[in-house]
Amino acid sequence: MANEMREIKELLSAIVNKIDVVDAKVDGLTSRTDAIEKNLNEFKNEMYEFRDEMYEFKDEMYEFRDEMYEFKDEMYEFRKETNERFDHLDRQILLLDDELEGMNKDIKNNKHDIQKLKNA
Repeated sequence: MANEMREIKELLSAIVNKIDVVDAKVDGLTSRTDAIEKNLNEFKNEMYEFRDEMYEFKDEMYEFRDEMYEFKDEMYEFRKETNERFDHLDRQILLLDDELEGMNKDIKNNKHDIQKLKNA
């Protein structure tokens, strides 16, 4: 019976040692799991920051787009005004050309009349 008790004590001692080894491994896994969880939380926070930066960038892009639309409208208005001014200048130049042609005809006629008077 003493032999059996000693064997039982040895078995219990071996079981306790194995439980201690398992506990140590569990503690090691727990610390590794905690480190992984910390890294994941940091990554998650970085992703949230990145998302917020993307939202800010999107808002800036929308503002820029709106400014570009305003600029485009201003450029169209400028082009329209410039075309109107050039059209007005074209009409003025045509009128000036007509007047110059008339003046050239008058000068030719006057020269012709002066020559007639000189020859008469």
